[in-house]
Amino acid sequence: MGKKTVQQSAGRLVIEVFRYHRANDKNHAISIEKFKDVPLSSDMIGYTFGNLIQEGVVVKTEDDRFYFNQDAWKRIERKVNRVYWFMLITPFVFLALFLLIMNWQTIIGWFN
Repeated sequence: MGKKTVQQSAGRLVIEVFRYHRANDKNHAISIEKFKDVPLSSDMIGYTFGNLIQEGVVVKTEDDRFYFNQDAWKRIERKVNRVYWFMLITPFVFLALFLLIMNWQTIIGWFN
């Protein structure tokens, strides 16, 4: 679509590390050290991790390792896509309603 926000880009960078290491379950969870080469500040990585953990996309294991939950990621993508579609379609619906109301008499005249 347009430019990605910093947070969207940070999220994708973090997720790419999980995908690169195939960390998609407890058995393949990775330590935080694997993120040392991500071109983000520690604060940004921490903020991104916090958001992804809150959404269930990143799961922390008992031994302080992390893995990526693909199902949670897909749920978030679907939710975001629904919002984008809503934002795209809503103005057209209101425009159609506005034109219908403004031209109601003309439209009724077509059927008389």
